Amino acid sequence: MAKLSKPDDSQDNTGSPGNSDAARPNEADVDLRKQAEMNLLQPINAARSKRHLVIGAGQLGRALERALADMRNPVRVITRAELDLRKPERFRKILDGEEVDRVWLTAAATAVDWCEDNAREAELVNTDAPGVIAEICRDRGVALAHFSTDYVFSGIDGKEPRKNPYFEDDEPDPLSVYGRTKLEGEARLLDAHPDASVIRTSGLFSTDGKNFFNAVYAKGKAGETVRVVNDQVTAPTNVFHLAGWLARHYEQIPRDITHLAAGGGVSWRRAAEAAFELCGFSTALVIGITSEDLGRPATRPRYSVLGSRILPKLALPHLPSWLEGLVLWATEKTGRTQA
Repeated sequence: MAKLSKPDDSQDNTGSPGNSDAARPNEADVDLRKQAEMNLLQPINAARSKRHLVIGAGQLGRALERALADMRNPVRVITRAELDLRKPERFRKILDGEEVDRVWLTAAATAVDWCEDNAREAELVNTDAPGVIAEICRDRGVALAHFSTDYVFSGIDGKEPRKNPYFEDDEPDPLSVYGRTKLEGEARLLDAHPDASVIRTSGLFSTDGKNFFNAVYAKGKAGETVRVVNDQVTAPTNVFHLAGWLARHYEQIPRDITHLAAGGGVSWRRAAEAAFELCGFSTALVIGITSEDLGRPATRPRYSVLGSRILPKLALPHLPSWLEGLVLWATEKTGRTQA
């Protein structure tokens, strides 16, 4: 039997937690998803086009590339082969040959357990590199947006599990090397480039690459059971929704820290059950376990739903819910129309 919790390669919401027990969306859910897609990816005036450089070719980097290109923005992705973040000074030479208005730093060391066992390398990529990239962008007068994680929070209030979303002004208290290095990277970046933006998000997934939902899909398709933690609550975020929002609203993203993740909250077990039902697999294959049963090296937050006070102040929309993002993923993954 496969042991699955939150996948290590996802980066790691807005509003109050939603109905964690919801599995199959109704027609209203589907209509909301379609409307959200139209709102997020509506064309903008070509005169507003900017030249973008995306550092990182993972699921977020590629989704952002597509969304920006759909808005008629010139965009290029910098792969790991071109820029190893353990040697971020090389970015200066890359920028010398580019006409760029905005840089998006999507790359990071996100394998949570690997970071726990390789703290110095995690620091190089997650803490030191953002500071160096920020200095280079500041010196060139280039706008910069960097992505961080819900893992900067512990999910604990005092000695009790947290039950309400974290907002931008809540005090971070990471439990893992991954969370600590990402938090320190935020500070380094903002110290070096005060006009930069840090976007915290959670549980990224898409139909491409390695992530939680693609992993459980493979098991469900093979008829295998999956053991998934039922005591970690977050908001899995579809990168299509995130990238679409960013492509449309990047000029309005404030400097400093903004939370931008899917709406609602759900345990990984309930999320897996919802994915199985949407894909036509038996939910009996999903076995709930505790974090202690899983026995991973790095401690994960038990609750890390992100809320935003910044977005309403700027009259900016929240992202669709985690369930709407999952419906979109299942439709693309299976080719089945969800009803």
